[in-house]
Amino acid sequence: MQIVRKEIAPLHISLDITLEPSDYTPAVKSELKKFRNQAQLKGFRKGKTPESVIKKMYGKSILADIINKTLQDKLFGYLDEENINYLGQPVPDEDKNNITSLDINHPVDYAFSFELGIAPEVDVKGVAETDVYTHYDVDIPEHLVDEELTAARRRQGERIEATDNIEEMDMLKLDASEMEGDDVKEDGWKTDISILVKVIDNEDVKKKSLPKKQVIPLFLTYLNWKIKIRIISESTS
Repeated sequence: MQIVRKEIAPLHISLDITLEPSDYTPAVKSELKKFRNQAQLKGFRKGKTPESVIKKMYGKSILADIINKTLQDKLFGYLDEENINYLGQPVPDEDKNNITSLDINHPVDYAFSFELGIAPEVDVKGVAETDVYTHYDVDIPEHLVDEELTAARRRQGERIEATDNIEEMDMLKLDASEMEGDDVKEDGWKTDISILVKVIDNEDVKKKSLPKKQVIPLFLTYLNWKIKIRIISESTS
């Protein structure tokens, strides 16, 4: 394997990687053997399929997987060994990395190229080893913990159809349909929205909703939209 590092600009480098047959051939042979032992192809007993048949049927995909894994191992192994502090992920060169000819019977060198952004060195000033800082022990009130647990249970809870009167912590499911006159427009736009009763700003809508039960739909008309409200309550268990 060969890796060539090039400086493109400050904090911007490229790595040209060449994989040689010796880098991936042992893994290819091992994978072929594994495929052969597991293969159950018509006309052959399990484990007795000729290697030439396995190569013909699966050779290209096996080689591609091994090349990809070997490349990743070599690339990130090099970055770790050289202690290169890079930003994000290496960006492959699409032109150079476009390998189209894979022949498991004729191993060759494969060349790849990646660009990386290098993390700048940060020199923190104004802080000394002798500085003293105050460590605070935060006392969280129990009611805040309870509120957060209740909110988490509600977010993760199972949604079920309401059977009792609607309450402020219930969810309303709004089924909205485009109207044409007094009727729902055929092939018109439809959508549904879920909203917590507690956050409804329109007090008139909230008053109409809270006394209702799940079995009584509420119809509202706004501009050219007719909204049918179906109630869903959210379990906090």
